[in-house]
Amino acid sequence: MTKDENRRLLEDTLAAAKTVEALERSRAASVGNGGAANININAGGVGVYVAVCACLMTLTGLVIACVFAVSVFTEQNAQIREMRMRYAEIQAYINAGLVQPPKEEESK
Repeated sequence: MTKDENRRLLEDTLAAAKTVEALERSRAASVGNGGAANININAGGVGVYVAVCACLMTLTGLVIACVFAVSVFTEQNAQIREMRMRYAEIQAYINAGLVQPPKEEESK
């Protein structure tokens, strides 16, 4: 073997050794945390702003719908109360017509 071949073989051997050392270091770093995978979620900026605005709009719509529903139910209850009073008045009128004082018998 020539000097150039020996030098090239030595350089290749050193490069392979460096590669093996780098692989061992990366394996040691991943085993250092128990081999558990780490997942990082960076939520921020526009996405959070849009989500918060959507939630606020939904809650506002819900509050408005509840106020509207309460007003409708209150109006319905007032109408039902009025109909019951009217029914009671009609029933009293009918009963007054049916119940007549007994006729006095003419004295003989």
